[in-house]
Formats: sequence, structure tokens, C-alpha cells
Amino acid sequence: MTGRLRAFHSPSSGARPRLLWSRHLAAGSYGSPALGPDGTVYETAGRSLFAVAGNGRLRWARASASTVEVSPAVAPDGTIVFGSNDTHEYGYAPDGTRRWRVGLGGEYTYASAMARPDGNVLFGDHRGIMTLAVARTGRILHRYRGRGQLWTAAASDREGDVYFATRQGHVYGFAANGRRLFDRRFATTFDAYPALAPDGTLLIGGDDGILRAFDR
Repeated sequence: MTGRLRAFHSPSSGARPRLLWSRHLAAGSYGSPALGPDGTVYETAGRSLFAVAGNGRLRWARASASTVEVSPAVAPDGTIVFGSNDTHEYGYAPDGTRRWRVGLGGEYTYASAMARPDGNVLFGDHRGIMTLAVARTGRILHRYRGRGQLWTAAASDREGDVYFATRQGHVYGFAANGRRLFDRRFATTFDAYPALAPDGTLLIGGDDGILRAFDR
């Protein structure tokens, strides 16, 4: 929350990590850093997306019109994707050029984007919609519609199926073509991000303190 980004060297011998560099970015940060193919670190803080070189030098910063409360994601082609409370999702090139901006229907987003190996990206918003778009261009491929505010990121498997949960207690699975696979309702709120285990089990924790596992 301090808005300070730090890099550490973690020795294999089991010794304590050594601080390599520290840089203050903005007043506060809600996101986790993402690593680009060339070693550039991308982080959100305040209203901005920051690109920091591997030696701690600031490469560039790009501001949105409102606070950013999500982590960035880096697609295989290097496009950096993040959402802002200015009700838009953004895609930036590694050199800081904005490639696209997509509206979120006038709603905020507290859901971090998820980049897939196929070059597409998933991002959610307060309408309960998870959007699948081409990372390079922002072209929308599908909108997966859930019920309740969507604060979690998506999980996606090798077949391109998409999984997420909402604050109204729904856990969803959608096929790559947009067909709904399941909708499970629970008496809790979901704010945690889902994960897929190596055997394909879907895992997600609820605000009731229960970790749920789904055999898809």
C-alpha cells in the first residue's frame, strides 16, 4: 500500500534475500508486479501504470483518469493490460504507447486482467461481466455474463474455457465459445482469485473462510 516497489536477490544457499533496489512509484498500490519478456517490471500505483527496468530505473509511467486498484498482466506479445476506476481497460505496448482502450459500461473494475498463452486477455468489471479480448488490439471476442459484482480475476484452461466467481456467491464456468458450463451458488461472497490445479481441479476461496474445489 505504500507504493514502493522493491527487488530482491534470493540466494539458493538459503541465506536471507538481499535488497537490490527500491523505488517509490506513487501514493499507494493495490496491485502485484508483472514481469515482461525483457525483464521490465510493470506495476500499478495511484492512477498510473509504471514500467521499471531490471536495474530499478524508471522507463515510463502512464496515467489514467482515476485510481487503479488492480494488477497489470503481460501478454505473450508484450502488451500490458490493466483496468482503472475511470471505467476503462487499457492495453499498452512495451514502449509505453497506448494500443487500445475499452469501456467497461460505466463501471469500475477491481478485477485484475489475466493474459493467456494464445494472445488473448480476460478482464472483469462491476457489472459481473468477464470480457475476452485480443491483447494486441483490444478487439472483444466474448463477454461472459455473471450475476453480482465481479472482483476476481479469471482462470482459463488449455481448451480456452473460462472460470470466475462473483460477490453474489456465484461460481461460473464458460466454454470458449461463450456457452455456460455451470453456475454454482453459495451463501458467501467471493473476492479471492481462482486457480486451476495441475489435474484440472478448480480452486477458489470464499469470504466464509472455506476453500472450495470443483471437478470440472
